[in-house]
Amino acid sequence: MMLTRGNLGLQLISPLMYIFVVGFIYSSIIEEVEINGGKEISYTAFLASGIIVMQIMFSSMSAGVMFWADRRYGMFEQILTCPFERFEYILSKILSAMFQGIISGLVVLIISSPILVGEGLEISVLGTLYVIFGFVFGAFFFGALTLTISVLVKSNETFNMLIGVMFMPFIAFSTIFYPISQAPSLLKIIAYINPLTYASDILRTGLFGLGTEKLLYKMFLLFGESLIMFYIAVIGYKKHVEI
Repeated sequence: MMLTRGNLGLQLISPLMYIFVVGFIYSSIIEEVEINGGKEISYTAFLASGIIVMQIMFSSMSAGVMFWADRRYGMFEQILTCPFERFEYILSKILSAMFQGIISGLVVLIISSPILVGEGLEISVLGTLYVIFGFVFGAFFFGALTLTISVLVKSNETFNMLIGVMFMPFIAFSTIFYPISQAPSLLKIIAYINPLTYASDILRTGLFGLGTEKLLYKMFLLFGESLIMFYIAVIGYKKHVEI
């Protein structure tokens, strides 16, 4: 799956609709949202920073799509004859998808920057590192997840169906569209183990110059979940993909 200007343009339609249509509509109902560290920003800015992470997630799904393309067009068998380890093949697909996710997320970040600047966007070395961390490991986790799904299922139709079913809970039980400070206890528990929540919170911390005692904890968990998902992808590949 090539990252062409046409593909990138199509991928941007949904996030821009969320930010500039849904965000501005709901900002008239929801005046301000409190984020990490007690800072309050408009709902439009809150949503925009979350949509950036959601865009990274959707773009990173190309890892599984690329795997199915290799199978369909006969490239997979040829690739397996090359002198490299299986985990290297998996890592190459994840890194490629991660690159696409990061580029796509950066484009949404640049387009939405006027909204973020108006809400106290702070550019610092440390904040930039937080943003990079959220981009990289958010993309890495979901690239590994979609590749795992593509390895385990037997048809492209099943793959597409599972992607649609599985990723909606990731979005719903996260801090992309709303803070979870006032959410029911069960919803909080689910959200607090959701890597999408960690990626969103880390990104907002980097963008708005926030600092919380839980930030390193969230970074550690996102990093750990990404490595675990990569390990699962490697194991699934070894067990279920025949040479």
